[in-house]
Amino acid sequence: MSLPGSRQHREPLEWHLQSQPVHRCIERAGFQLQPFLIIGIISGVRHILTLGARLSLAGEVTGTAFRRSQIELGVEAAVVLGLGVALFLVRLRVPSGAGE
Repeated sequence: MSLPGSRQHREPLEWHLQSQPVHRCIERAGFQLQPFLIIGIISGVRHILTLGARLSLAGEVTGTAFRRSQIELGVEAAVVLGLGVALFLVRLRVPSGAGE
């Protein structure tokens, strides 16, 4: 009789690799990633719109506050663009008939 921690009870590594190939896990991960990317894009666009509305309601903004808001807009736009590219690449990698 072998104990669960003993060497005789351990299953070979090859069995684990054959039972669920790694490429299938990676392919399925693409499906799980898409909703998070979409939510991130929506959140980024919402933040850009909120910042624009705040700047327009504040009236005339000068100096350091204007510079900070422009940097914030630029960083947020870069984040949205990066998430958009990531979403494009994930959708490009996923086969067209696999999600249906």
